[in-house]
Amino acid sequence: LQVKKNNSKLFPYTIITHPKSHTLSHIDSTETESLEFDIVNMADQTLLTKARKARFDDLPNFSGHPSEDVERFLKSIKNITKVTDESDNQEILEIVHDFEIAFRNRYFSTTSTHKKFDTLKQRKQLPDESITSYCDDIINLCKEIDSNMSEKIIIQYLMSGINPDFRKELSRRASSINTLNEFLKYAKIEQDLHDTFRNLSIDSQQHHFNCNHSSIPSLTATVNPQKQYHYKIKYNNPISHSTQSQSPVSQRNSIPTLGNRTSMASNRKQIRNYPPPSISKKKTNNSQPTSQHQFNSCKVCGRKNHRTIDCYYKRTTGCFNCGENHNPSTITSFPVYIKIRVNDQPTEAIVDTGSAISIIHSNFLKTIHHKNFIYKNHTCQTANSTPLKIIGQIELEIQIKSIKTYVTAHVATNLITSILLGNDWINSNHVHLYGDQQQLTIPDQYGQSISIPYVEPTSINYPALLVHEITLPPYSQKLVDITCQVTNANNLIFEPYERHISKFIFVPHTLLNINKNHAKVLLINAQNRQQTLSKNTRIGTISRDATYTIYATTQISTKHNSILNERHQTSTRHYNKLKSRAILRKKDNSNQEKLHIICHHCNEHFLSGNDLQKHLRAQCYSEQIRQQIIESTAHIENPKHRLAIQDILWRNKILFDPTPSIINIPPQSAIKTGDHPPIYSKQYPASYKDQEIKLH
Repeated sequence: LQVKKNNSKLFPYTIITHPKSHTLSHIDSTETESLEFDIVNMADQTLLTKARKARFDDLPNFSGHPSEDVERFLKSIKNITKVTDESDNQEILEIVHDFEIAFRNRYFSTTSTHKKFDTLKQRKQLPDESITSYCDDIINLCKEIDSNMSEKIIIQYLMSGINPDFRKELSRRASSINTLNEFLKYAKIEQDLHDTFRNLSIDSQQHHFNCNHSSIPSLTATVNPQKQYHYKIKYNNPISHSTQSQSPVSQRNSIPTLGNRTSMASNRKQIRNYPPPSISKKKTNNSQPTSQHQFNSCKVCGRKNHRTIDCYYKRTTGCFNCGENHNPSTITSFPVYIKIRVNDQPTEAIVDTGSAISIIHSNFLKTIHHKNFIYKNHTCQTANSTPLKIIGQIELEIQIKSIKTYVTAHVATNLITSILLGNDWINSNHVHLYGDQQQLTIPDQYGQSISIPYVEPTSINYPALLVHEITLPPYSQKLVDITCQVTNANNLIFEPYERHISKFIFVPHTLLNINKNHAKVLLINAQNRQQTLSKNTRIGTISRDATYTIYATTQISTKHNSILNERHQTSTRHYNKLKSRAILRKKDNSNQEKLHIICHHCNEHFLSGNDLQKHLRAQCYSEQIRQQIIESTAHIENPKHRLAIQDILWRNKILFDPTPSIINIPPQSAIKTGDHPPIYSKQYPASYKDQEIKLH
């Protein structure tokens, strides 16, 4: 009311900008001081009210979805309490504290901390990211993971992801960096120095370009013979060597140089000749923006202003560094194998990042305890278009060391290994593979990464190659030397290469002892002419015995073979055509014998008769039989003994079945004649006395 006295107006800008210096000329001098004080208070209260309202309006909505950040929502509420000057009210602070506890218990996600911890470990400073932005992000992550995390631990996380150019200098000051403010102070100094010297290097490069090309005379002014031009370039451009090494990109697509390298007799320093001056001037304008492009470090000189292939110091023949001819490695790469336990059954598994699904072999599944098999018959194709026969799905427990994980795997009949873990298992369990370290990592229940080393699979096929060139006379046999990647081993399985059979060159299967990568095998030439095999010809494959691993590609009848026989037969046949990563490249016979183990009550499919019997006992057998057997064994206290007696009673379940049944036994003839009636024969005549004996 006092503000509008005498029809005067007060503008909000005046109050906000100069609240204390504002005076009212139209008010009496005696009331000026008190009125000014009231106006300032009114303005301050108005601004505070608007600020509080804006804080409440900007408060984000929280829906309770697991993806929302609980800590950030609570942090925004804390900021509002600070603005409203309620931070000193003890009663309200206790209410807010109780609210935070209840809110966290209801909405806090147990996996959010693990995800933030993974993000913190993988966080690296980007090339164009400022040190302030990087530090703020790392500190916020650390506080969200653990609000009581010490500054020393936060500094360690900052050092692990900071730019390597800064890390070296900051490590020298590690003893004097004890707080985050000190770390940020020294890190900003290093960043400023790095940016300054980088700009100086760019300016110096541009200065060299300008000086070099200005010293070269124009082609229109002086036209000299080619030899004289070379002579002038050598002596008028003493820094041509540095210019060429700094801008290889500008001359990569230009006209070829007039010479390669010339040597100076005085100091025997090698320099490179330039193209004609006019061409150099034309390329100068195009090379200046290109010179600022950031390349990876050169493998020869270590600089970042050119590619390795354009380096001035590279060797002209062979290796760029040493000039020698390095032969590529002949070591065969194999899939990633690790040791795991599948439903408490130890085995070796392939971890395949190229597979979208996890797969288990049906024969291996029969050897472990399992449940909830879902029959679903379909065919998949691998990356090389090889068909993969899928017959269903199964839930499995995968244990690696002390870490238990779970996956829904597809059941296949023609997999080359017992189990293959694909991206569905890798991504859901945050598994990271490190090929250079030959190991993978998986987080445990506390978020700590556990290292799992790769293992060499027991079924690797090594190529067997001829050591020398040999000539086989017609109809002859000969012992020849072969070599392989195995250094020393005994009782390895040798299987011949099938391509030689078409040439009538036969090699018997055998067991070999490898001594210093060498062994001997027998070659048989069944042709009527001599045949020659060159050096390093592949004769066959050498592999280790894998008795306890199932690599079946065909279904084997269970009525003739036990599980042990299945393992023995399948493990000796899978080596000769192991060419695909997940599938044997051979004819798939899995369709010849489909799953006929079906419950006739509910039409559910099962892998084995044992699974069918368990299902019948639990669901589809008569409830009266089940009740009779349970009541008959209820008095046995030992559960193992009770189950053993129940198994015996279930085998004789017909004795406990009170339902009426029909005995349907076909009559049997006294003379078993098979499918045809007995042969008719005329009766022999009998005497009168014999007939009387039959009658009496």
